[in-house]
Amino acid sequence: MNICNNISSILFIIKNIFNIICIIVPILLIIGLGKQLIIMIKDPDNKKGFKGIINSIMATIIIFFIPTLINSLLGVIGNNTTNNTLYIYSSCWSNPTKLNSNPNYIPTHNEKSKSIIPDSSDYEKGDKKKNDNSNNSNNLNSVEDSYGVFLGLDHSNGLDKLYKYKLVVIDLQEFSKKDVDKLHSKGIKVYSYLNVGSVEEYRSYFKKYKKIYLGTYKNWEDERWVDVSNKKFQNFIINELEPLLRSKGADGYFIDNCDVYANYKKDKIYNGLKTILSSIHSKGLPMLINGGDTFVSKAINDGSYNSLFDGVNQEEVFTVINFDNHTYHNQSSSEKKYYQDYLSKVKSHNLQVYLLEYGANKQLEKDISDYCKRNGFSYYNSKSYNLN
Repeated sequence: MNICNNISSILFIIKNIFNIICIIVPILLIIGLGKQLIIMIKDPDNKKGFKGIINSIMATIIIFFIPTLINSLLGVIGNNTTNNTLYIYSSCWSNPTKLNSNPNYIPTHNEKSKSIIPDSSDYEKGDKKKNDNSNNSNNLNSVEDSYGVFLGLDHSNGLDKLYKYKLVVIDLQEFSKKDVDKLHSKGIKVYSYLNVGSVEEYRSYFKKYKKIYLGTYKNWEDERWVDVSNKKFQNFIINELEPLLRSKGADGYFIDNCDVYANYKKDKIYNGLKTILSSIHSKGLPMLINGGDTFVSKAINDGSYNSLFDGVNQEEVFTVINFDNHTYHNQSSSEKKYYQDYLSKVKSHNLQVYLLEYGANKQLEKDISDYCKRNGFSYYNSKSYNLN
């Protein structure tokens, strides 16, 4: 809820009243002093003239200086404090439509999860918010435009298409800190893609780990599943790759291919993932697990999930990709039910939930939107599985 919508108009009126007083009072003071001086010139012994001057000065202090002092205080409150209430008050005064875009805003402990990962339960009245804040393209107007995944985006596509989102996922190995700073200047949070369960051929480190590859990733022939229990690979992810992404300004991580555990269901694989994720999570940035339902369910069941991740992104709940002819279709009823039951379980453990769908038409997208609004989830409907 934007507090500013309720008080900014009142504050604006009060400030303008103060401004008018500051203009009128000096004029009245000059007129009043002039009258008293004329009285004193005509009759120097007349005490009324002297008292009139004193009264005019006192009235000026009361009417002029006190409102001016209040006006000045209202203009600076919150600039040099971390008190959130004062910050909100001053932000409403100076920029009522962009309260949450200030990068210096410090959320309270209870607000941090929503501040870090936008909760779509706040957007159930998205259409009204869109009307109230139509001039601000970065507001969280609805479930649809709060979240976007662009793993296939490169510099030739430009960053402009990301500006309407509040949280975007991109591969920071392909972008610079300057790019991230530009997005941050628009009030956009940036989660970096981080593949912990497989390695793509185009990565500079692909050949370095070829001895520990477990097999080829189905439908992604240029990608190999990796033995995440390998200490050298763990060290690379934890102490080389993650710090690189952090140095570019990552606000969080979109962790991919924990499905390595579903494909190679061994304790060493499960524990290897836990080692990697717990080490990264301990550094304080939020983490979403993309897919990985087998791994996520096991972590929930054994109680270790809180130290590993903060939410999930689930692909193809309502849609499904046909990789043979590159088309998109409705997900089967059984698979959709499976994923919805799974996401209900995730939600019940106070974890954030995001959906990534592909090629949903308008009617299906409405169903996705309604489902997400009911459950407090966010989603992104991509036109292509290349996510560009």
